Amino acid sequence: MSDTVTGQTPYQWVERHAGRSPTSTAVVTWRDGGPTERLDWATLLQRAGQACTGLADNGVAQGDRVIIAVPNEAAFVILLVACGGAGAIAVPAPPPAGRRAETHRGRLLGMIRACRPAMIVTADADVAEVARLVSELDDRCRVIGTTEVIADHCAAAVAPRRTYHPDAVALLQFTSGSTGNPRGVVVREDALRAQCGQAAAAYQESPADVAVSWVPLYHDMGLVTAVLRPLYSGYGTVLLRPEDFVREPMSWLTAIDECGGTLASSPNFGYELCVRKVSSELVERLDLQRWRVARNAGEVVRSSTEDRFTEHFAPARFARTAFCPSYGLAEATLTVTTCTPTERPRRIAVRRDALNGGQVVRAEHAAEPASTVWLLASGTPLPGTEVRISGQETQGHIGQVLVQGPQMSPGYWDSDGTVRPNRVAADDWYATGDLGFLWDGQLFVLGRVDDTLVLNGRNYFAEDIAAACLAVPEVRGGRVAAFVEETAGDTGEVSKVRLIAEIAAEVDASPPRLARLSLAVKRAVARSIDLYLTDVEFVRHGALPVTTSGKVRRSEVRRRYSSGRLPLLPTQPR
Repeated sequence: MSDTVTGQTPYQWVERHAGRSPTSTAVVTWRDGGPTERLDWATLLQRAGQACTGLADNGVAQGDRVIIAVPNEAAFVILLVACGGAGAIAVPAPPPAGRRAETHRGRLLGMIRACRPAMIVTADADVAEVARLVSELDDRCRVIGTTEVIADHCAAAVAPRRTYHPDAVALLQFTSGSTGNPRGVVVREDALRAQCGQAAAAYQESPADVAVSWVPLYHDMGLVTAVLRPLYSGYGTVLLRPEDFVREPMSWLTAIDECGGTLASSPNFGYELCVRKVSSELVERLDLQRWRVARNAGEVVRSSTEDRFTEHFAPARFARTAFCPSYGLAEATLTVTTCTPTERPRRIAVRRDALNGGQVVRAEHAAEPASTVWLLASGTPLPGTEVRISGQETQGHIGQVLVQGPQMSPGYWDSDGTVRPNRVAADDWYATGDLGFLWDGQLFVLGRVDDTLVLNGRNYFAEDIAAACLAVPEVRGGRVAAFVEETAGDTGEVSKVRLIAEIAAEVDASPPRLARLSLAVKRAVARSIDLYLTDVEFVRHGALPVTTSGKVRRSEVRRRYSSGRLPLLPTQPR
């Protein structure tokens, strides 16, 4: 990107773009196949100024936390920008409504306790519900609707400005909580600017780009790729609701087509969902040739997904070079490594037995598919970022991924307002908790350290188990959790592998049908990764605890199973 933005808050970014391109589109809210609200840069600046004054009028002071519990829509962007202008710390949060309302309410309560906000801004229809939640707490805070904050009567007011300071806290990004309770990652202004600048250079972003996103804006992928990077580089963003995408993935692709989308990101499961739910007839109606960066991040990227997606959408002129696997985490303000249209991901075939034993050994191309694993890299580090693997510094060594870079967070927010340092390995490298290895300078991610099953000296990665279950269509894609149980046997301790899976919404849940389904899952996993499951049990659609990005919280599944709090379906007649 030319004329790089430096040393500014998001409010000042918007001021800059409004001065240069006041009538260019900044934000579009997309519903039911079309735009329902469109803001240009001048209007976004005006409404952010109104909200900035609205925050101050309601008692928000510099350094206060403001929770933004608003859906994927223009109001979220307005409020985030306003917080930057008012000197408040924005805290994106899930709205307490929708299909996962109960989970979101619990998460919101935890966030309130953790950051002790001065105010919660939510959709007008949700004010009463959020106020009820707040009434359960000792520390009360103001709950207010979006229309009261972004008020027309504030139009003539002069919005307060916060001067850029690199150490100032711009926002708190609560982690998705895949292996524990969510924590508020402190994102400083210098880290935010560094991350946006790194991405602008890596993806050659410009004001001509258009982002299209369904990912929740309270999740780091949605927040950064659909709000912060567009604000930084000055291009428009189109916002869909996550529930609309899950119900009908074609809505995302239609928005990319009709809005001329060039940048769009999704976790791996989103691309798989598109392949499964968008028919060949619908593909023929799409034109995806302008989509130049299709980021795949948020979970382990799969070589087979790239193949299926690019082949399925080739008639829509989707280019294989657009598929850009990436790796990131909230503690890095999002992206650590990435591929680009000009720097393609490395793909290698490795021996499955060696990988299970903790080593990377290249396989011959003529090897049997059952004994070979194709792995897809997540690219090289962004400019200024370094990645290494704990332990031996040799190519292909598997260990924990360690990161250094200007986009890294200093730690997590404590309820007393202090910053608790994050987990740091030797020499100030951040230990991510992810397993991976480097090959020819590119990073390959295998899964979470805490989610790796160790059985009889062999490693089985949770993502591989979930991928194997995709061969059974009655099992909901990605919604499985496997863990090892140690039980006493006649000859001592016996290791058993138990798998819990969600069934698809339309599946017959009768015990005879589930008994047959259990056998099908066991066969699929054994055939794919040579792992023999002792028991397979099922829960209904939506019953497993998941993170904000839809990843199963496997450790929480195990805890609920052990305590009898998992609503298992019977597989035997009662």
